[in-house]
Amino acid sequence: MARRASKVDTPAGKKAGAAEQRPTSTSAASEAQARILALEAERQKLSAELTEARTRIEGLEKRQAEIADRIAWALDSLHDLISVKN
Repeated sequence: MARRASKVDTPAGKKAGAAEQRPTSTSAASEAQARILALEAERQKLSAELTEARTRIEGLEKRQAEIADRIAWALDSLHDLISVKN
């Protein structure tokens, strides 16, 4: 069977530049730490937005219930007026 040639094969069968592709351990650690900090900041932002959205939803649900109560009260008043005239 034919062997697929990699982009660059060295005589030992290792890819050339493999060591160059790997970041140094301090570089990798600092990149990981930066990513962790960025993800934590994003999580805090999303958590704050979620809390704000929940508060807004709660307020909207309360307002909707008040409006429904007012409409029900108005309909009851109209029914009372109609029944008094008859």
